Amino acid sequence: MLWTLLTQLATANTIDSVLVFTDRAEITRVGTSTCSNGSATINFDNLPIALDTKTLRADKVNHGSIIGVKHQTKIIDEAIDERVTDLLKQKDTLLNQQRVLNDNYTMYSEENQLLQSYNQQFVSTVQTELKANKDLRSKWSTGFGTFRDARLEVQQKMQQLQQELADIQRQIGLIDNQLSRLQVRPTQQAVDAQLFTKCTGTNTIKAELHYVVPSASWTPESDLFVTTTKGDSKIKLQVSAQIRQATGEDWTNAKITLTTAQPNLGAYALYPAPIRVNGAPNDEQRVMVQGIEDRSSLGNAGYSSNSATNVSIDDNGQSMQLSLPHRTTIISNGQSHWVPVDEVQTDGAINNVSIPRATPFVFETITFSNPTAYSLLGGSMHLYKNGIYLGDHIHETTAPGEKMEVSLGTIPHLTVERTTIADKRKTKTLTKSQQLQRGYFIQIQNNSQQTEVIEIREAIPLSKNEDISVVLNREETTGTYTLDKYKGFVQWSMKLEPTKKERVDLVYHIELPSDWQVR
Repeated sequence: MLWTLLTQLATANTIDSVLVFTDRAEITRVGTSTCSNGSATINFDNLPIALDTKTLRADKVNHGSIIGVKHQTKIIDEAIDERVTDLLKQKDTLLNQQRVLNDNYTMYSEENQLLQSYNQQFVSTVQTELKANKDLRSKWSTGFGTFRDARLEVQQKMQQLQQELADIQRQIGLIDNQLSRLQVRPTQQAVDAQLFTKCTGTNTIKAELHYVVPSASWTPESDLFVTTTKGDSKIKLQVSAQIRQATGEDWTNAKITLTTAQPNLGAYALYPAPIRVNGAPNDEQRVMVQGIEDRSSLGNAGYSSNSATNVSIDDNGQSMQLSLPHRTTIISNGQSHWVPVDEVQTDGAINNVSIPRATPFVFETITFSNPTAYSLLGGSMHLYKNGIYLGDHIHETTAPGEKMEVSLGTIPHLTVERTTIADKRKTKTLTKSQQLQRGYFIQIQNNSQQTEVIEIREAIPLSKNEDISVVLNREETTGTYTLDKYKGFVQWSMKLEPTKKERVDLVYHIELPSDWQVR
């Protein structure tokens, strides 16, 4: 019997699992109790004061049913000595005096404003009487004198109250300093919950209590380990998370589940607002506007600043849940806590990529497909090559099997030059159109003693208007290219011998009606 009682005390208030959202957490506690006369009460003591009491609920009762849950807030006071008690009494007295003085100051401040209003009204009356050619100087003098004396008296009382308030605030500060040196902690609060159950044919009953607390969050992370040997590239992808929580209770040896769901607790259900469309004839001149889009996908990469084997997946299309493969402890201190989630391996392809329009460098990249059985959430990816940390790569959410290209940094012995060779306008009188000619040459120098293969990526504009067409000049453009006409990508594969340089040309023209302007 004693062992049973000790076991109940040990498990009646333990955290079993935690579901972590991006801005809160749902806690599940497990408790047990002994049945008496067909019922039992399970006590969950010292729950955090920050919990949302509307979310308190119970379920999963073995050999019984839930009757209800009751909760109450309690104050946890620490034992303090006589000196502290005396100081706290003095502080309470001063705080009461401060409230009285603040009330009096507010009263005199309102009286002063009222006197100002009366004075303005009196001045207005005098001006009216002057317009009526009435000379009532003695009356006016008495009135002005009365207002002046009344305002002077009120202002003197307000000044005296300010001095008394400043003195009280100084005394309160001195008491706070003494309490600080005595290491007095403020009064703490907690929530106690009681779960009432009905028993059916058993002596011991077990149940779960759920509630939601704020001040908990998590962010996805990943580590990409690239190993290259004799042209072979092996990849190890480690999926992890950074968890922070300051809920007021430690999650000790708990099962942690991370979710991307974002519930709106305490809010009304969302409903789409009506869409209103207003239109009018377009009388503006036809103008071709040129915009720039960065489609390189390597802009922030490489700089420092199958099946899930170790993770349980629950993805219903609206949100995703990742369950940590082992129980862990997250301390309630607001500090970041790194936890591994999953680890998978795959093969990758190493390429040298240059995007001259975006940057004058050649990047070493690794290309692979997302090997996890779930979406790789967007976030920071830490890059390692042959055991050396390279930097971080920020990536978007990537679906299972979707292609990923990650930069491993620049190649210093390859230099890139991009020069404009054509930028002019022609007018065609027969077809009543104008033509904008654009041309560039890209030259890459290999300063090493080894042969390099480089993939060059350029782009031509894409028209969003049927009156404007973009045509690649196939005669003047270096002919070893491939063209993706839907995305506007032009790509070359260049083989560079040691200490050599090669050049490719890109020439295209834009045709539009002659009466259009270019901006």
